[in-house]
Amino acid sequence: MIGGALATMGWYYPFMLPILAIPLGFLVLFALKNPEPKGDRNLKEYLSNAVKVLKNRRLFGLFVASAANFVFLYGAYVTYLPQLINDTFKAPSTIIGLLLSSVSIAITITASQLGRLARRFPATNLISASYIFYALAMLIVPYVSNIWLLLIPSTIFGIGLGIGFPSIQTLLADLAPREYLATIISVNGTFYGLGQTLGPLLMGYAFGFGGISSVFYAATGFTVLIFFVFRYCTCM
Repeated sequence: MIGGALATMGWYYPFMLPILAIPLGFLVLFALKNPEPKGDRNLKEYLSNAVKVLKNRRLFGLFVASAANFVFLYGAYVTYLPQLINDTFKAPSTIIGLLLSSVSIAITITASQLGRLARRFPATNLISASYIFYALAMLIVPYVSNIWLLLIPSTIFGIGLGIGFPSIQTLLADLAPREYLATIISVNGTFYGLGQTLGPLLMGYAFGFGGISSVFYAATGFTVLIFFVFRYCTCM
């Protein structure tokens, strides 16, 4: 929402927001109390054992799920939904920012209720359900004829993210041995970056092949594929 409002003043104003990181950095530097861990663990032995842990098929399924989330988020949603809104509805940047922010609102509300869901359903089922939400949201987008109706797929997409992201983190923490948890989380972060990189690239190919609607159809198909890959890797 802030980015959209700043863009009405000029396309370059949103890029000034990272300046806020400077005072935040000083706050962390001087105010955050975080004692560093101490230990004399052999690095070679640690890395060797960590590689063995990473060969776990269920962990690999979670890494794939993490990467796929960012393919959808940065490939279809962040990159091409604003273009669709601009090209189809000629909406100003403030409206585009508002529609994009609806996902974050849906994520926040859904994640706040995840504890109740986690007590009733296994994490693997919640992650699988998130892909159903992704597919439904992506499939709806090309058929929307009114700009405000885009709130429906945006909210559905946000619900999926609100269920999927925390559930992946929870399952990673459950599966990873405590002494290698930091390594597992770091590798998972690497897959985040992989998804951020591949998302715009893959959806760009879809856009070049069949236009803006093909992006969301391709994202739907990719969602179904990842759903079955995840189920195969994590459900034994």
